[in-house]
Amino acid sequence: MSGADLADAQVLRDLRAALAKWMQSTGAALGGSDADLHRVQDWMQGEQLPLWKRQLQTREELFQSARRAWLEAESEVRGGMNTRGPQKPSSTEERIAMQRAQRRRDEAEEKLANIKRWLLRIEQDCAPLLHQCRDHDLALREQGEKALAKLDRLATEIDTYQDGAR
Repeated sequence: MSGADLADAQVLRDLRAALAKWMQSTGAALGGSDADLHRVQDWMQGEQLPLWKRQLQTREELFQSARRAWLEAESEVRGGMNTRGPQKPSSTEERIAMQRAQRRRDEAEEKLANIKRWLLRIEQDCAPLLHQCRDHDLALREQGEKALAKLDRLATEIDTYQDGAR
């Protein structure tokens, strides 16, 4: 068994203060995990989900409008080939606008799907994790209090020993 050569009980008191500070910060982190999770869930469900549903609807309407414009331009181009009149030479601009609108619509669909997927994961996976956080918080408090008391007792014993040796 090895022994410690402690000439000053202040070392233990400094260790105790550092341990108490660490316990306070970990307790705050573990205790606040429930509130953090609910804040994220509320933000996703209350703000992001409705936002991206509206965005998808708006972007779908813009895509359909751009698609109709492209189809009309295509029809004009084909009609001009048959009549050789001053018709539209190309539907390239409308096709590019339609593709851009389609990409934006697809992006909104993807974001909405991701939000729904994460909301489901929060509901399914996070309850057991929160339970574990609470268990760890309780265990850290219990063991930490014991460690703090033992450090206090050891510092007092060192002081008593040093006072008796003088």
